[in-house]
Amino acid sequence: MRKKIQNMYKQEKGLTLVELLAVIVVLGIIAAIAVPSINGIINDTEVQAREAVAIQLYEAARLSVTISNTDVSNNEDDVVITLSDLDDSGFLSGVVDPATGEALNVNDTNVTFAANGESITVNYVEDTNSIEEEYVVGEDILN
Repeated sequence: MRKKIQNMYKQEKGLTLVELLAVIVVLGIIAAIAVPSINGIINDTEVQAREAVAIQLYEAARLSVTISNTDVSNNEDDVVITLSDLDDSGFLSGVVDPATGEALNVNDTNVTFAANGESITVNYVEDTNSIEEEYVVGEDILN
């Protein structure tokens, strides 16, 4: 009996080609399902991180306007506060794009309080990768 079992193990040499192909097909199906889902999660995270930076810019600009007693609701012209202004006044510094790690353009990145208080827009510009986003407060962020 013992010899018979030993002979059975000697004859079995590994996986058949059909078994190997079945494993490869199953792994391919799993990869086809998982990769797009993971890419979607990564993209959503980048969008949320940029929105968080836009909110940070808006809050710093709002603080700057409040401290300087600038009336943004009754102006005839837009009030534009650049990242450079926020950096110079000490409200915000060293802001980077969370997805790329590159610094934002200090002159083109700004918060615009529209004339007559109609809307507030955050323009987000990162030069190295030519990323430019616009967020409307109350619609895109802080809604």
